[in-house]
Amino acid sequence: MADTIFERYGGFSAVRRIVSDFYDRVLDSPVIAHHFEKVDMKRLLDHQARFIAAVTGGPASYSDEHLRRITSASASPRLSSARCSRSSRRH
Repeated sequence: MADTIFERYGGFSAVRRIVSDFYDRVLDSPVIAHHFEKVDMKRLLDHQARFIAAVTGGPASYSDEHLRRITSASASPRLSSARCSRSSRRH
């Protein structure tokens, strides 16, 4: 039996697929895609997959202090909760 959320959901390959699917939908959104025009998406996908893996019990790529700083940082004021809600819905 899997001990962590990371293991229960299939490990790094599953996390990577989920992150990729999320950003595919973000980039298809006419509401928020422009926020990512100058972003190195390959780097972002890698960073997000490693971050989610670490916080769900997978291999830790980050120190506890680094995770505290990232999770407590406030979101971009340009990206409202309404826009985030719209992007999380399936098209």
